Amino acid sequence: MSRMSSAPSRNLTLTEELEKLEQSITLTLQEIDHNFSRAHRIVTSSILPVVEQFAKHSDAIWEGSKVGDARIWTITF
Repeated sequence: MSRMSSAPSRNLTLTEELEKLEQSITLTLQEIDHNFSRAHRIVTSSILPVVEQFAKHSDAIWEGSKVGDARIWTITF
């Protein structure tokens, strides 16, 4: 792990090192939160509408195939 210190010649105290580590953890958690938020937005705005549309069309095909089940199979084969 590399340290990015404003005074590289000075050794950090344990308290300062702990503070830097906590800041790093906080920044990482914020980035994870941002990524989850972005993923949720993509799923709800782009993917789910397509899946719901696919389900709607698939349901119509399924219902249509049940009505004339024997007729569809005789046409297919």
